[in-house]
Amino acid sequence: KQWYQRRVTITAGDKAFRRRNRNTSGSFDLLAESPAPLSVEAIDSVSSLSSGGGGGTALNITDLSLDTRKFISFAEQHRIVLNQILRQSTTPLSDGPFQVLVNHTRVLDFDVKRRYFRQELEKIEESNRREDIAIRIKREHVFEESFRELHRRTPEELKSRLYVIFEGEEGQDAGGLLREWYQIISREIFNPHYALFTTTPCDKVTYICNSFSYVNPNHLDYFKFVGRVIAKAIFDNKHLDCYFSRSFYKHILGQQVSFRDMEAEDYAFYKSMVFLLENDLEEVGLDNLDFTMEIEEFGMNEVRELKPGGKNVRVTNSNKKEKSTDCDSALIPLL
Repeated sequence: KQWYQRRVTITAGDKAFRRRNRNTSGSFDLLAESPAPLSVEAIDSVSSLSSGGGGGTALNITDLSLDTRKFISFAEQHRIVLNQILRQSTTPLSDGPFQVLVNHTRVLDFDVKRRYFRQELEKIEESNRREDIAIRIKREHVFEESFRELHRRTPEELKSRLYVIFEGEEGQDAGGLLREWYQIISREIFNPHYALFTTTPCDKVTYICNSFSYVNPNHLDYFKFVGRVIAKAIFDNKHLDCYFSRSFYKHILGQQVSFRDMEAEDYAFYKSMVFLLENDLEEVGLDNLDFTMEIEEFGMNEVRELKPGGKNVRVTNSNKKEKSTDCDSALIPLL
């Protein structure tokens, strides 16, 4: 098994990866001694790597071959060295000897995963050479006219390079105008005039969807447009000043939003849920709660049931975790 026998060296200047055995060339033999055979426990521990918790693809451990399980366990034990090797490698991760890690990215550091992601996007870009798309816009109406130009484009068309032309201005876009357009549009996305986003109440830095966005009749189309702009910026490797909350990112990824993700958005709600779970309800005088949730819209409070007949179901010490779970489910349409 090549991955088990392979001897890898790095330069002597990299102190973080020194080993006791130095060879005559001045480099350090990281696997100078054959590693001990992997125990059953070490191999079985790889199931945590295949559960998807750290960004890897969720796979059942029983679906993996023994060799693959051994390799992933080996990679976890030597992840520091492994990530350094991958940083120095000129071969894309998906094409090299470590391609099995594409489906088990939990053992990879963030910068290694980002590099792999960029390599995959570059492959897509190289295989989809198209004519540039010219977008003609006026500076005083950047958001509306960019929406008009890009909303009608197909996803395949948006893989082409954008060519920005500001009407009434001379000059050709050699990349500078495109960067400027990304900077302007990233500010306009959060313009209160469009009522699409608002800052979180606690940190005033990250953004969440504005719960009153429906006052704008085009808000759903605008949200789709914003998503396309952000996706295009990622595809083009351009920076956007867009910082969203943790719950917002989880919602995009289709992950369950928990009340613990709401700490920055509604601290009072977060603290009340923590208090509910950590205390005996009868002792603290909260034995009169039911399965409802109070929502404020346009200055008016509305009580919504978390389950059918929730106003008639008492919250007890035995079912308060269920109340927490129902609140988590109710949070999704509110984002």
